[in-house]
Amino acid sequence: MEPQQITSNQSQQIPPQDQLQPGPPQQPKKMRGKKALIIVGCIIGGFLVLWLILRLVVQVTMNPDNPTSSLFYSTLQNAAQQTRVRMAHYQVQYKSEDDQKANKIDSLDESLAEFDTKSKQYSSVFVYGDTISPLAERCVKNQIYTFETYNVTSFQQAEDALKKPAHPAAPDPSDSQFGPCLYNSPFRPGKLTDGIIPIGFTAQQAESWITALKNIDLLKLKDEGTTTYKGKTGRKISFTLNQVQGSQGTTDLFFYAQRDGTSKTTGANNKDPMHYDRILDPGSGTNLKGFYIIDEANKLPMYSEFQSISVPDIDYEPLSTKQNYTFNADFVITPTTQLEKL
Repeated sequence: MEPQQITSNQSQQIPPQDQLQPGPPQQPKKMRGKKALIIVGCIIGGFLVLWLILRLVVQVTMNPDNPTSSLFYSTLQNAAQQTRVRMAHYQVQYKSEDDQKANKIDSLDESLAEFDTKSKQYSSVFVYGDTISPLAERCVKNQIYTFETYNVTSFQQAEDALKKPAHPAAPDPSDSQFGPCLYNSPFRPGKLTDGIIPIGFTAQQAESWITALKNIDLLKLKDEGTTTYKGKTGRKISFTLNQVQGSQGTTDLFFYAQRDGTSKTTGANNKDPMHYDRILDPGSGTNLKGFYIIDEANKLPMYSEFQSISVPDIDYEPLSTKQNYTFNADFVITPTTQLEKL
């Protein structure tokens, strides 16, 4: 019998050799679905972790209840309620940034002032004015002590005038609104507040003021750690001003917060200008940066420095201040007390 021939059609039905080898096992459709869900879940989880980290960062820097903000605002609120304060203050202003770089001073105010909001006892020693004719005077328990300063043409000469014998003179009753030794004079040269913290507020006023500051989120705070001031350790917290309702926050907002508080009514929180010195908000106000050194045990400020920053389209004259604070201590100003250098 002749061998059977394989036709071309039959040869095409035999699979190639490599197709005869077993292939990789096929994954069930359910297994492939689970792996896809795991990948998607990891991606979503990563985004959630990133979101939580960013939210934590925002809370640390802006949340008024984080430790830094809590200490800062508690200190301001506590200080505003003090009724017996002594503050040394230094304030220098320039006409322009170029003048500031050249240290060409336009005006200067130096003072050591103390005040009891209950007894209305006020004392101060101060040098203030421009470089042409600065003045030096002293108040002791609401009594004015005048000095011969008509030949004074520099701040150093004005300071030296304080070292000369003084001639006491009673305040002029006709000058009851603007006298330099009257605690409620809106133009008193001796500064009792730093332009941020008022004095002599009730608990309700202080709470309304702080709540107003928090509501507009004016201050961006940073914990700078501990530092030493006059041999005492304190917590240094620096600040800058945030955007408020889409615009750069300015120093005049401190005034409105203490005056109106959480109310939209003018003067609803405080109508007495005695409680506040408008140091930082000339005209429409400026941006500001600075720091406080805080006594953490008593939650009271020890020392601070502020520096104004220009804001576009707002008139700007550079201003720097320094101040230290003493609360509830014996008053020290006498007819021979000198300025406290900062």
